[in-house]
Amino acid sequence: MKKIAFAIISIGLVFALGSCSWKLPETISVKTNADYEFSLGNVEKDLSDKLGVSNLIGTVELPNNGKIYDYWPKKSGDTQKFLMYMPLQNIPIDISDYFDKGALADSISNISFEKEFEVPTVDFSYNLDIDLDEVNEQICNEFRLAGIMLNYGTSTFSQIYNFADKLSFKQGTMKIAAYNVDISSSSTSVNDIITTIDTSYNGTVYLRSNGKTVSGTFYNGVAEINLSSFIFKTSDISIEFSETSNSKAFIATIDTSNKSVHPYQINSVEGLTLTQPISYSFTQNIDGLSGLDNVDGCTIGDGDLTLNFSIPKEWKNVNPAYEIELTGGINLESGVQTAATSPATFPLDNKSITTDDIHANVDFNIVIANATIDFEKKPSIGIGTKIREIESVTVKLSNQSLSFNETQEIPEDVLKIVKALELHKCGVKGTYTNTLPSENVISLSVFSDFFDIHDMYDATLGKNINIEGGKTDFPINILSGDDDVEDYTRTVKLESSPSASDEFNAFDFKVDVILPGGEQDKITVKKVKPGTKYNFAINLEPVIDWESVTINLDTLPSMSDTMGTGFNPSSLYASLEDSLGKEFAENIELPDCKLYLYLTRPDVTVDGDSVFENLDFGSSSVTMFYGTNPSDGSTPTQLGAFEKPILTNGKAYDENGNEVDVEFVAEPNIVTEKNENGDEVVISEATVGSSLVVSLKELLTKPDDIPESTFKESQLCVDYNISLSGTGSSGIKITKAALENSESGSIGIYALLELPVKFQVKDDEDGEVEYVEIDLTSITGDSSNTSGSSSSSGSSDSSDDSIFSKYIDAVESLEVKYTVNKLPITFKDVQIGIDLFGTGTIDNYYNLNKSGKIAFGAETVSQLKSSSDSISPKIKLRMKEGASIAMTRDKSVNVYAEISLKTDGIVQLK
Repeated sequence: MKKIAFAIISIGLVFALGSCSWKLPETISVKTNADYEFSLGNVEKDLSDKLGVSNLIGTVELPNNGKIYDYWPKKSGDTQKFLMYMPLQNIPIDISDYFDKGALADSISNISFEKEFEVPTVDFSYNLDIDLDEVNEQICNEFRLAGIMLNYGTSTFSQIYNFADKLSFKQGTMKIAAYNVDISSSSTSVNDIITTIDTSYNGTVYLRSNGKTVSGTFYNGVAEINLSSFIFKTSDISIEFSETSNSKAFIATIDTSNKSVHPYQINSVEGLTLTQPISYSFTQNIDGLSGLDNVDGCTIGDGDLTLNFSIPKEWKNVNPAYEIELTGGINLESGVQTAATSPATFPLDNKSITTDDIHANVDFNIVIANATIDFEKKPSIGIGTKIREIESVTVKLSNQSLSFNETQEIPEDVLKIVKALELHKCGVKGTYTNTLPSENVISLSVFSDFFDIHDMYDATLGKNINIEGGKTDFPINILSGDDDVEDYTRTVKLESSPSASDEFNAFDFKVDVILPGGEQDKITVKKVKPGTKYNFAINLEPVIDWESVTINLDTLPSMSDTMGTGFNPSSLYASLEDSLGKEFAENIELPDCKLYLYLTRPDVTVDGDSVFENLDFGSSSVTMFYGTNPSDGSTPTQLGAFEKPILTNGKAYDENGNEVDVEFVAEPNIVTEKNENGDEVVISEATVGSSLVVSLKELLTKPDDIPESTFKESQLCVDYNISLSGTGSSGIKITKAALENSESGSIGIYALLELPVKFQVKDDEDGEVEYVEIDLTSITGDSSNTSGSSSSSGSSDSSDDSIFSKYIDAVESLEVKYTVNKLPITFKDVQIGIDLFGTGTIDNYYNLNKSGKIAFGAETVSQLKSSSDSISPKIKLRMKEGASIAMTRDKSVNVYAEISLKTDGIVQLK
């Protein structure tokens, strides 16, 4: 069978298609010299899973509050970039900026929350169906027929308890016993004249009533008759025996001795009168609130409990009475409820319901006189609540920390330079929303020794505010000192080993949010309406208002470390191999990436003197290399001998060994916003204005002296030894206003590594033009969303052979037209070709464009007509040595395609 596959020719197929089978119309007429076009639809696919950050870059954890960002400067350009931010040393003179970037500020921001809380509907309803087995049994036990046999084979009988006019059985067994009689007795009562069962009596007994006859055979003096679907009508009952006797009596009863052996069930009864009421008790469990997993229990403010005894309409002359006691998950306090009327309503005000099962203990009593009962229809007791207001309810919340008690140590190099802070009011500010009724108060408490935030009467307790109900976007201000005093100033001294109450070596902050009820994972609310939604939210941010900082430049700190970045180009190549194939991944390389180094110091003048003018990094060094990747977080060890010097004794050199000027500059400008996935994206031009720019091209390939397997497990490392040099004074006071006019608020070294995801095809420099190929058939495992519209319809039955053979005879040429709407890589330097017959040979390649055509001429059509093999095209992309492509920010594919056929002749296909 010949099977043609016309291919959508586009770079999008790299990610979504390998080979496709396109079906021909079942009915078509082809006219001479006619051109036909029909849509093949859109090919759409999201490739974020294979080309996302985690696959391309791997897991990267940077010390010193370093981060790796998606980098999109000014939201301009389409090439995917990443930015690695690495603070090597940071001595903040602007202490508020240091605090804002630290863990405590994050903890304060993270405690902010918004919740929509829906009060559960705690009503419940339940029907207790009354089991009628005991009623059935009692009626069966009281049913009895008795009589004396006559010598002509029939009997006289008396219904000893003549209690029903009509009795309909669903199933049952009647036992008829033949008794010897005392012929000397003058009594007319069967009970008085019978003596013993005559076990020798045999024969057959016939029972007739309501037009139906059933029978049984005696064995050992007892016969059993099956009463299935049998109806007793009191006015029409007869019993006949095959063996007659004048000295025998019989008694007929319903067998209730063993229901599993002889099941019995009455369908209905009419005109029933029982001498004694039917009384019994039962217990039924009710779910109540047990289905509400998030509710612990509630106390009702305003509500009712309704009990309703429901008797089927088919029942007549039945007088029920009952008592019901509800225990377990409901506390009615008064215990037993007696329903004198139906329905009966009882108040639930101030009663409690929990998630425990509710136990309904019922005492049931029925008086029956001339009654009609349909046992297929059961009576029931309806139990239901109508709760209009909840006095209090406790609801479990999803896990969220609403409190923290943390300290943030001030680094030793900061303590050596910054000696004192002059603070104004500090603390937290923000807003709160609490739409719960006013009785529901949320408590917010803040405590800090460093910032002097505490209760006015007990310095060991936090300063507290009550977040009242019924408020929206209400301001929060919890700050240092007395709230009534606006002009507040306090000096805090910084020491490595504090010895006085005004000396510190760490920030401290304790924040507690106490919900109504006083528990972290539960909230107990009052006076709420069931099914109503309420909102409560707290949004906090730290406030650090300082006046001045006193510094000491007599003793300058140093810092050294070997920092692993977690980055290795192998993870990027592995992701590309998974998506684009092994041949492509092994023959490309990253052309370059840049390291930007920033040396910063405040530009501050005090009394006409530049405070930091003599401060420099004269003996500092920064080097990069590949090192081990310890799983325990210990210091990496260098692998191989290759290393890339960035800064040597405060100096930098170009590739020719010439010294490069290294200037002090402002700190890198890192401005972020969150994308639709919640990830931070740097949108500022962070790499502008650096002290030094260094190419890291040598670091993007494996060093020769590191084995391949070892290199794949390694990471790019930064080794630094930061030593400040120069002379300065002690006790210099710098105001916040002076620092705000400085380009930098800290003494530091920052490294930024910019990595554009661009690739270049390797050149083996042998003088020959060679290509690297991508075979699309190797990536056909991806599913695609292909939706086409055409006037033709496909067929996959055996008629395809004849249809296709006729159709192909009329085709003179064909071409595929495509439009590329979205692709995750650039088009430049990419060519595409199609091997229709899968032979591995492609005669012509074409440049890939946003839209284009791929034509197949007469020679291809002739070969197609003469081919006896199955036809399934192979699609290949190729790039010449030195070609460059780049990954785009959009990782989706959207390609539209249609096929164009040119015919010569008239062919009736069907």
